[in-house]
Formats: sequence, structure tokens, C-alpha cells
Amino acid sequence: MIIAALNSQRVRFHNTGPSWVPGVIVMSIEDGQEGIPGLSQLDPLYAYIVVIVNACPNAASFAIPALRTRTFELHPLQVMSTDEIVKNSTYEALTGCFTVPPRTTSVFVEYRNI
Repeated sequence: MIIAALNSQRVRFHNTGPSWVPGVIVMSIEDGQEGIPGLSQLDPLYAYIVVIVNACPNAASFAIPALRTRTFELHPLQVMSTDEIVKNSTYEALTGCFTVPPRTTSVFVEYRNI
């Protein structure tokens, strides 16, 4: 029960409700740097992670206004990958908009300020 409560504070699903985009899952994981008071730090490297699964045949864009101005970038393993399609995934800080190519899962990370 305690673990479930802690996870519900850290993990959020954003593509929900009446305006949901079919075929797209958007999940964020916060690791206790700034957002939620009292949330302990688990990872020394990343403060925030956003995972977007796009099962659609077209690119998907999804804005999360609460994450505007954050410093997300594509996970380094995906940047170094031989998968050229995933490398076209983008994040625009001004709008908080993530764009993911068709049939792609992209992981965006925000490094911890250390």
C-alpha cells in the first residue's frame, strides 16, 4: 500500500479524459527534485522522465503545459541508437510539446541539477 501511494505521487498519465488522443500513451515520472514537496530522490541522474508510446501510423504531438520551460532531451541510449526514426523525436520547451514519430516509443529525460 505504501509503495502504491509513493508511485501514485511520482507517476502520471497525461493523455486521459475526453480529449485523449487515441493510440498514444503519455507517462511522466518525477523523482523528487522540485515538484512535489517531501518526495524523496531515487535516481541521482534524472529528475524527470517522460515516456511517450505512439502506436499510430502518423507522428504524434502532445503538449504538457505544466512541463513548459523544462530541459528535456531524448534519452542518451536512444540518441546513440541505430534506430534513426526514434532520433526524430523532439521536445519544445516553449510550448511543452513532445513530438514522436509513428509507431515509436520515445523516452525523454531531464537531468538533475548537480
